[in-house]
Amino acid sequence: MADSPSGGKGNYAAYAYRPSVMGPIRAFSLSDDGIDWDAGAKSGHIPYRNIQRLRLSYRPTSMQSHRFVTEVWAEGVSKLEIISTSSQWCKGTPRG
Repeated sequence: MADSPSGGKGNYAAYAYRPSVMGPIRAFSLSDDGIDWDAGAKSGHIPYRNIQRLRLSYRPTSMQSHRFVTEVWAEGVSKLEIISTSSQWCKGTPRG
């Protein structure tokens, strides 16, 4: 597999989304030792050992009947928010 920006051996899963029409794409990938993220001009790496809290939630909105949010709090980094309108990205099976 491809090397991650943090120097990890490989990427196991990757996900990207655009939160707004004019906003930058936000990309996340899991590597051997942490989460690599890229949000336009900002990017970084969070080692798994630095993750302090993780929240998975379901938050529908008026325009999106299905909206899943993953929030990651880690030492030394502001909260990362990963949003999807499909549950398939986080569990690997289609919504049924």
